[in-house]
Amino acid sequence: MDDTLTPDDRYYRLQAGWTRPHRNALYRRINLSGRRRVLDIGCADGFITEEIARKADGPVTGIDIDADAVFRGRARFPELDLRAEDACGLPFKKGEFDAVITSFTLMWIADPSRVLREVRRVLESGGLFLATGEPDHGGRIDWPKQCDVKQPWIDALSRQGADPFFGRKMASLISVSGLDVVDVGVLSSLWGGEEGEGRETYLDDLRLQLSDHVPDIEGLIVDERRAQDEGERLVFLPIFWAVAKKLSLIHI
Repeated sequence: MDDTLTPDDRYYRLQAGWTRPHRNALYRRINLSGRRRVLDIGCADGFITEEIARKADGPVTGIDIDADAVFRGRARFPELDLRAEDACGLPFKKGEFDAVITSFTLMWIADPSRVLREVRRVLESGGLFLATGEPDHGGRIDWPKQCDVKQPWIDALSRQGADPFFGRKMASLISVSGLDVVDVGVLSSLWGGEEGEGRETYLDDLRLQLSDHVPDIEGLIVDERRAQDEGERLVFLPIFWAVAKKLSLIHI
């Protein structure tokens, strides 16, 4: 285990691993290997930004409002251009990028419509916006029932200022922003548990996020371990993705 990573960093990397094949397919869909100027909004400590940079054909800039996460990212990936910035007012020129990417980011933003308008502004004509994933916890299914944490997750995310139902709203918000939605879909994400370090990271995150929303969090942890050991654990979480394009004929 990398002791320099915060609990959040470890969980985000575990989460990123679950959806990596899906992201790679979406990168091909937007021809990331041919993109020359890419912006990653919500870069956190740069883990996915580094992934994008390895595949793009030009410089990649990552931004995040969390200055501490950006600081850690700069230390780990000194070759990356990571900046602490607010996506509601991007410090970039009109048409500066030919692709903008987000991953599990828009659900955390109080005014995602404003961010999407900023995305449109900084995209060049014909540029593409890719949202690789935004979950919708309203469609979550847990099994077995003693491991059902759907409502606690909804409550915890809402308390933190996130929108647990953002996935279902994403395509319409993108369209209203002035971007043309090229394609939208749902990753039918099925998860059956983790082993070793990954499991401990997952369980630590349950404690961190749900302790105020589950009366017996340690009892839940025991049930989680048992269900995963016996091969019963199943989580279904719909994760929405979208590809949109900036059309030069639209003026906002």
